[in-house]
Amino acid sequence: MHKIEIPIDYKPKFEVSYRSGRGRYFLTYFLPKCTSKVSITLPPEIQTREDAEKFKDRKNTDLLKGILNDREYEKYKASHGNKIITFEEAFKIYLTIDTHIKGKKTQEADSYCVRKSLKWFEELKDSKGKNKVKNLTDIEQDHIIKYRSFLLSEAELRKSAEESFKRKSANIKDADAFDEMKKLSRSVGLSYATAETKLRRLFTFFNKLKENKFLTYNPCDEVKKITPKKSDRVRSSSPTTREIGQILDALSYPRHSLQNIPET
Repeated sequence: MHKIEIPIDYKPKFEVSYRSGRGRYFLTYFLPKCTSKVSITLPPEIQTREDAEKFKDRKNTDLLKGILNDREYEKYKASHGNKIITFEEAFKIYLTIDTHIKGKKTQEADSYCVRKSLKWFEELKDSKGKNKVKNLTDIEQDHIIKYRSFLLSEAELRKSAEESFKRKSANIKDADAFDEMKKLSRSVGLSYATAETKLRRLFTFFNKLKENKFLTYNPCDEVKKITPKKSDRVRSSSPTTREIGQILDALSYPRHSLQNIPET
């Protein structure tokens, strides 16, 4: 199934007909933004007008939500879909949009983040090992949802690694080993804050292309944002008093200066 954006005034204008020669019901209707009708043969188990009307109602519900099957989607793209835009073309277009309101460092960070995200889609493979997405305009809502799930899984990996480090850190006496393990725990996956930023910038990327008429369909529409919990928003945390003590012990440094510092 495919998800597209539909006009507010869209009406499929269904017609149900029966062809006695074939003993089957048929359904004809208009797709969003298309001037020619689609005609489909209803399944053979639909033998009454009442069942045909129920099928029509289900199809109407899907169409008003912008949900198309493969055949409908191909017809939609052929008549009024997005013009094919390669990843490189899309990225160059994006760099020219609203650059005057961003500082140089913001532009560089934004561009790097978007480029990395697009790379993920370019490398997406199907079950046969072939690229599933060849151009930017091949990206659909399902692909964005999969990318969101990927970011969340990476954030969970980071969280698990950091929690594992906290459990093991009590037994680490060597300061260098402590720092190395802490650094290692933060090299796994992504923080929730980074995951949120990556998805938000991808949303902005598609929104800008659509606002400037380079796309007619935004695959990010209706995809949920990543909203980290307050505790997950912190990119890094200061060491606790106990952790400082461990480091000082390893360095054989006096701890009297820590006596009046409350435990955190």
